[in-house]
Amino acid sequence: MQVGRCVGQLSDQPLDPGQRVSVGRCGEPCGRIPLALSIAAANITNHPLGSIADHIKDLLDGNRLTALQIPGDSDSTMQTVLGQSYDALDPAARRMFRRLGLFPGPDFTVAAAAVLADVSRAEAGRLVDRLLDAHLIGESAADRFALHDLTRLYAQARAEAEDSAPDRETARGRLTDWYLERTLAAQALAFPGYARGSGAQYSPCAGFATPAEALAWFDTEIPNLIAALHDDPIGAHTWRTADGLRPYFATHINVGEWIDAANAAIKAAERVGDAEARFCGWYSLAHAYMSVSDYPKAMSAFKTALSIARAIDHHHGIDGCENFIAQILIFTGRLDEAAGRLESVTATAPAGPERLQHGGRPLAARRGALRAGPPGRLAAGAVRGPGPGHPVRRPPSGAVRPGQPGHREARPGRRGGSRHAVRPGPRPPPGVR
Repeated sequence: MQVGRCVGQLSDQPLDPGQRVSVGRCGEPCGRIPLALSIAAANITNHPLGSIADHIKDLLDGNRLTALQIPGDSDSTMQTVLGQSYDALDPAARRMFRRLGLFPGPDFTVAAAAVLADVSRAEAGRLVDRLLDAHLIGESAADRFALHDLTRLYAQARAEAEDSAPDRETARGRLTDWYLERTLAAQALAFPGYARGSGAQYSPCAGFATPAEALAWFDTEIPNLIAALHDDPIGAHTWRTADGLRPYFATHINVGEWIDAANAAIKAAERVGDAEARFCGWYSLAHAYMSVSDYPKAMSAFKTALSIARAIDHHHGIDGCENFIAQILIFTGRLDEAAGRLESVTATAPAGPERLQHGGRPLAARRGALRAGPPGRLAAGAVRGPGPGHPVRRPPSGAVRPGQPGHREARPGRRGGSRHAVRPGPRPPPGVR
């Protein structure tokens, strides 16, 4: 059912092409729920055709649940229909529904629902089944569930009305804490050579059986992890989670998501006033730009990270930034400047192999390669290998690499095994069909 078709049936005045485009934009904000589409069509028909664009704008920008009602007909509103389904639930299922309205990502698992509601997985599975039966959620893929946009808005409204702000924040904090622990566990198994900047630890109970399982979890959960980075009520979780995601981004070259995660980490670090966290965010952002050879932005980010590292006397951070700044100078043909930077670093660095060596090669040797080596071999010989804390750019032995048989891309419907038959998507509540 399309809004344009409904409008055409209800109005004896034809729509011009521009109006048809405006009307067609109603599909998404209505969640493509038949009742919502019918209400929107009726309201559009009752407006002069010249104001259709304004009505669509109000629907897109305002409170959609309030807008999707027919004046004078209290029974034909989305809030009324959703409220009838909600009121029929038992208290535990209503509480679960409200908690799911707080979930930041596009879909969720029973495990995530259990964390949000602070119940056992068995109890969460029972409550999820109850919400499925009430058509308030749908199964988006095997063992993964989702709310329509409109039902999510209703769940959020019920949570704000019935749960205190501290209770809501506590539930969100549990979820971000859980995602941090799972991220660090998956990173430790899939990328064991990665030097994590945050130093955060994880519980063994959050572990995965194999590197392939850990990588598959990243593939599936990345949209939720990115959403959680922007929904962290604590702030300290954000940069640590983003730091744990760095090796995955580096090996899968998800540059847009990598940049998004790094910027979220920087904002969170500034919010909590943590200088080391700010360093990790800028260092990650620099590597994201460097991975796609955007050297001007990478250079700017590395220099910002370097200034922070110097301010907090972060020796490994200083050396890492200098190392990659020298790489950029070499790649852009500024060989004398690169040699000068390396000479400056080796002249001022304290003695000791831990400080003077990067990626298995002393900085002094790299400086010498710049001064003595033929120009055609400088980039390969003078500066190479990851500096301290730089993401390892390959999966560990035994991990399934992209492009190899058995590697699974992140896409809906690829998860195996389910307690339920996979349904085409969230079903509308009774009376909404």
